[in-house]
Amino acid sequence: MTQAADRIYYFAYGSCMDQASLTRSLEIDVLDYFVGPARLSGFQLVFNYASVPENVCFANIEARPDQIAEGALFHLPVEALPALDKREGVSSSRYGRFMVKVELDGGVFEALSYHGLVTLPFEASPSPRYRGMLEQGLSDARVSQAYRSQTLAHIDSLPNRSDMEREFSGAVVK
Repeated sequence: MTQAADRIYYFAYGSCMDQASLTRSLEIDVLDYFVGPARLSGFQLVFNYASVPENVCFANIEARPDQIAEGALFHLPVEALPALDKREGVSSSRYGRFMVKVELDGGVFEALSYHGLVTLPFEASPSPRYRGMLEQGLSDARVSQAYRSQTLAHIDSLPNRSDMEREFSGAVVK
């Protein structure tokens, strides 16, 4: 689907699926702009985006040909982009913008999304607070039950970042 000049499609896959949290950040009621649950083929949700203030990881998506990431599709006013960029840390080069093609109800939408620019070579667990936002977001986005269950099980299986950093710091590079 094409963009209206004053709107942009936005695909959220992490904490931005949490509509209350995103509403606070953008200072608009994002429920008014929620299109529905969308699927991004060829990408996988991973937890390798390094948090700065906490020793945890946040959500990111990486290209994986045989995978699908599910999330929320919004049709936001372009005036919301500066606040969205601020939330995602674009000015400090934490996340970067990129365009993706997502599927929803048989249609294909070109949408803005973000990907982590500061990533680790491993996945690690998010904070309990972030996990809660993600769990709420999965519900708000109305992703499939299978994806929701798989995502939460994956999070629960992740090691903590400190353990992984110790493991990687002791590795011998050949």
